[in-house]
Amino acid sequence: MPFYKISYWNVHKRVEKNLPRSNNSIEAWHKSLSQDIGSHPSVNKLAKHLKSEQHLTDVLLEQIRGGLVYPRKKSEIIRDSEIESRRFDCFKHCSQQNNCEYLKYKSNECFLYLSLSSNEPLDNGTFWFKYNQNKIFSGCTITTITTTAAFYYNSGLATNYSISSMINNGFEKVFDKFYSHQTNYSDIANATRNCNSNSIFCAGGGLINSDFLDLVACGNCFQILTNTTLNTPKLVGSVYWYLTPGKSFGFSPSFKITQATSDTYNESDPLRLSWHIDQPLGGWRLGSLTLNDERYRKVLMVKN
Repeated sequence: MPFYKISYWNVHKRVEKNLPRSNNSIEAWHKSLSQDIGSHPSVNKLAKHLKSEQHLTDVLLEQIRGGLVYPRKKSEIIRDSEIESRRFDCFKHCSQQNNCEYLKYKSNECFLYLSLSSNEPLDNGTFWFKYNQNKIFSGCTITTITTTAAFYYNSGLATNYSISSMINNGFEKVFDKFYSHQTNYSDIANATRNCNSNSIFCAGGGLINSDFLDLVACGNCFQILTNTTLNTPKLVGSVYWYLTPGKSFGFSPSFKITQATSDTYNESDPLRLSWHIDQPLGGWRLGSLTLNDERYRKVLMVKN
């Protein structure tokens, strides 16, 4: 079990009420106060300053009650909107996974967990847990979906998933090549030419002689096969996809990618797939593996 009780550190309710998750604003006020009056002020100096501070606060409250709105910079509004959007995507991703019980959102990065170890640093209110689950698991693992868990074909990401299971659910294999295959934009377009507005498209990779895909993600075919510009993946379901002709194709569990002829961001991340597109060489990435050989294969599947 976590070292500290969940009730001590969980801030889910504060997030729901749009309240601060930390005391950063108080620390900022203390810093400003210290700069104004210096260290170890006299009692009279401190009392005089606090009376002035209270007066200014009362004036500000009256202005706000009167309808005064202090305009924010457009850049700040855009920045906060992007942060909130990414945080919401993180919560959404966890809510759609059967074996995500905890999540950590910190520095614009989303981390999903099935369980927490007793030495996991529960700092700065960055952890949340699902209220609809009463179970607390031991150990700490990055969340993945296995063959024993439900897989949402229309919006999900999975590891170690059976190709036979997908075929039994109505999928057709439309592309199956070595990872060393020199894949072009036309290969993907031709493989999915029969997609309609309701078709589900999946991309993945695995060992040649295995029925299991090490990593696979699925979503609406039309949405996934929309061309994107560099480093601007499109959220389809709970997965971020990119398709940039002349560069690369793939998916990521988060918005953050470092895209050129492949996504090189966080090469130890097991939940990212990236293929060279229209390049002189094949490959490149299947989770934390960088590949350009004939031990692994690239697979595309479609369900109409």
